[in-house]
Amino acid sequence: SFGGKGKGVGQFMTGHGITIPPGTTRLEVSDRPNSRIERFTRYGHYLSTLEMPPGSLPCDIYYLGGYAIVGALDGPDKTKGAPIYILENDKVISTIMVKEDLGLTNFKHVHNAVFREVGGKLYIIAYAWNPGDFAILEQVGN
Repeated sequence: SFGGKGKGVGQFMTGHGITIPPGTTRLEVSDRPNSRIERFTRYGHYLSTLEMPPGSLPCDIYYLGGYAIVGALDGPDKTKGAPIYILENDKVISTIMVKEDLGLTNFKHVHNAVFREVGGKLYIIAYAWNPGDFAILEQVGN
């Protein structure tokens, strides 16, 4: 075992999702209440922390090429619904507010989001928790 409950380096308040990024043996654990992704070796030795925007509750991280996507159960402004963050080189380059920006009212809490590439076009598949819903977002520009 590794981690342990807490706010310290390598600890989690709620370890939610666990991911092994493609081409690595690194484990990444989403720590919702601490607004971060904790990174470990496959043996459980702490490597680093990827900080998410304060107040975000990241559920999981998914990789495709040079990008990562993080669905959050909540965001910094709870009135706007939950964000989906797009990252490049560990930096947030885009935030999709599914409820506010796209009018999908069931997306108060994003539980998971993943990328898929089909025919050279990117898609985001997102799942909203409580009350529950799915959305497929299609890339329409470069």
